[in-house]
Amino acid sequence: MESEIIYGIRPIVEAIKAGVKIYKIWLLKDKKNLLFKEVEEYAFKKK
Repeated sequence: MESEIIYGIRPIVEAIKAGVKIYKIWLLKDKKNLLFKEVEEYAFKKK
């Protein structure tokens, strides 16, 4: 299986919405942006 690295918050959100299986997400700590919150919620839900 080949893996890809996705850079940027918007591409990550789009990948999540498209159903792409994500193995690891690195986020900046204490980021208040709504997109960061969306990714964070997804990550903790899938844990």
